[in-house]
Amino acid sequence: MITAKVGGVVPLIGLALGLAVLQPPSPPGKLDVAAAISALETQPVYRAPGAVADVDVAAVTREMKPNMRLVIAPFATNDWQYVDNVYKPLQKWGDSKGIRVITVTGLLGWRQPPGVTQLRQQTAYMDLTGPTLSWIREEAKAPIGEAWPSYRVIPPTADQVADLAEKLRRDPVHNAEGLTDRVTRSYGSTRVVVLPPLKAGEPFVDYAPALAKEFPDDIVLVAQGYWVEVAGEDQDRLVAARNYVYAESERGFMFEGSTVGSRVDRVLSRIAELNHRKPFGAPPAAPRGLAQRIADYAPGVMGGAAVILGAGALASALTRRRRRRRADEAALRMAKATAYARITELAAALDLITRPDAADQYARARDHFAQGRVAEAERAAEKGLALL
Repeated sequence: MITAKVGGVVPLIGLALGLAVLQPPSPPGKLDVAAAISALETQPVYRAPGAVADVDVAAVTREMKPNMRLVIAPFATNDWQYVDNVYKPLQKWGDSKGIRVITVTGLLGWRQPPGVTQLRQQTAYMDLTGPTLSWIREEAKAPIGEAWPSYRVIPPTADQVADLAEKLRRDPVHNAEGLTDRVTRSYGSTRVVVLPPLKAGEPFVDYAPALAKEFPDDIVLVAQGYWVEVAGEDQDRLVAARNYVYAESERGFMFEGSTVGSRVDRVLSRIAELNHRKPFGAPPAAPRGLAQRIADYAPGVMGGAAVILGAGALASALTRRRRRRRADEAALRMAKATAYARITELAAALDLITRPDAADQYARARDHFAQGRVAEAERAAEKGLALL
């Protein structure tokens, strides 16, 4: 997970998610910085209007040092303006007071959960207590220990399964009553249940496996808070698809917010990708110019007429082509290795020093590399390192 320390501000761009499913996501970028600073003058924690992250304030304030402050902010826009309008003013105020300001923004956690169990706790319960305590303990040079709150996982009762199964037989999509963030369309051979986020102390009822037994020919998704549980045939593949979406989406719906429908869409899209093609293929080949295409097709098109060129000339041309191809392949391997090394170097640096602008360059570098744009990937990584 990318950490971010901008001078006196540590953006804990949080994976925790508050009450978002019970109401439409708040408009991004609405933190009133002046109001936050005014509140922090007299209190250690400021929860801004529209914030969605749930934090155990009592547990956090017990461990906060006198020079620490916490801002729990709403979703944000992922752009430079947000850095200039939010992080930098908080940094300036914190630096002037000798104070470290932690900002919990949206749903992306500063410290990556150590496992799926903790990720589910953060997203199903909308709880950012774990990453916040981790940062406080790290700043205090204390053992991080068990920072994420524990919770019980229990199977549903027979009555609960029967009730939901009956509803899903009538309609393949069931939204719990009172939700305004809802799934509004069906997905073919898929059953979807949308439930509100859990509250601290409540057990996590694992409905998906039991419902999958009721619908053995379908995929079952149960969305709870910002968590999506999935069950069905080829369970390992379904879980891999869900985990991939969460790993790749932290600067998307975790930062700027999303609807439950978009989260379900992304999981199902990834499942479809795994079903129809390899999830990780070779980078796309560079566009081939006209001369190269002619060289590729000429022997087959010209047939025996190629002999007119002379056997020696043709063999010499083919040898030069093989040498060029080997040289090109070697250069590409070297370029990919160099770009990968720079991206890795940037990731390691961001573990120690975090800046949102450098983190954005890291995300761009990863995207370019995944799409085979090696030169662009290296340039983005270089820009990120320069910002640190």
